[in-house]
Amino acid sequence: LFVLTLFFVFLLYLVHKGRVRAATSLLILSTWISLTLMAFFSDGIKDIAVVAYIVVVFLAMLLVGYRFALVISALSIVLVWVMSFIPPANGFNSQGDVPILMSIDYTVLFILVITSILLFARSYQYSYDRMSKELKDRILAEEKLSESEASLKERNEELNISNLRMKKINEELLI
Repeated sequence: LFVLTLFFVFLLYLVHKGRVRAATSLLILSTWISLTLMAFFSDGIKDIAVVAYIVVVFLAMLLVGYRFALVISALSIVLVWVMSFIPPANGFNSQGDVPILMSIDYTVLFILVITSILLFARSYQYSYDRMSKELKDRILAEEKLSESEASLKERNEELNISNLRMKKINEELLI
């Protein structure tokens, strides 16, 4: 518990220094390592561990980036295959629970999840880029409008001055 507290204090220190991405990467990596150790010292990879790995992959994609998520996914797939050859701690597999078949299923599941997350990230990036471009265009149009407005005010003042001169000339002509 003391080491865990120190680790979180270190992560908070990184966040305070502006190193949010590094802190997030360390947190996700330590979570993945913890999940791996728990799976290794219990009954190997089971459904709940795979769900936890998927959540970690999703968080890696969302908070750090797709490259980091791909690395975590690849490590998870390798781990699932390694765990399929390690006998469970309780010494037996349940009926029909063939580890190699589970590894194949989980590998397909990881590939589907990472593909869907990548597609989501690409879609999100496309939307973000489009909105950024529209915002820049709008700011540019507002700047041009502001310049035009200033120019019109200046011309209006010149016309008012000219108008006053003409009135003065007209009054002098009337006199």
